[in-house]
Amino acid sequence: MTQYHPLLLDIWREACRHIEINDSSATFAEILAEELPLAGLIVRQFDHAHPAIETVATGGFELGQNNFTTKTGLTQPLLRRVVSWAKRGEVLHCPDHQRPGEAAAPRGPGRPRPAR
Repeated sequence: MTQYHPLLLDIWREACRHIEINDSSATFAEILAEELPLAGLIVRQFDHAHPAIETVATGGFELGQNNFTTKTGLTQPLLRRVVSWAKRGEVLHCPDHQRPGEAAAPRGPGRPRPAR
């Protein structure tokens, strides 16, 4: 994990420059793409009051690729499963068509497809 300290420091420096995350998301994507295979960045937050996941920022996508679903409505049980999965910090490596329901939900309909 110490190999990522410089990367995390760069992200924190950029985050401290702006109040709103969408002001930094393009730069976050650039910083992360230098170290990770990243096509783009989508930042989503949980809305517990109205069971949903909402897109709050994007970055690193080419023009025309940023038509993301802004809000994905979920049932309360599905939101709980997604939150539980997120807290575990698990990463899934599988094609979209093989993703379990709780893993597919955060991206929602209208999401971009990875370049092939």
